[in-house]
Amino acid sequence: MADIHVRACGARDAAAVARVHARSAGKPAPAAVAEREQHTWDRMMRSGELTVYLAQIDGRTVGTAQPSW
Repeated sequence: MADIHVRACGARDAAAVARVHARSAGKPAPAAVAEREQHTWDRMMRSGELTVYLAQIDGRTVGTAQPSW
């Protein structure tokens, strides 16, 4: 059985989240995020108003989730 791990995202997870979103849209996964995207992600993660969760199987990112209140 696969080792599934879910955790809150941090600033270093921008590229992993971008890859998941690209795959879900049927687009090629980016190798990295642009500086502007990373800056925006950093601000979002520091805001305290948003929590994004990252799902990983055996260390590979496979999904994200964001609670809606």
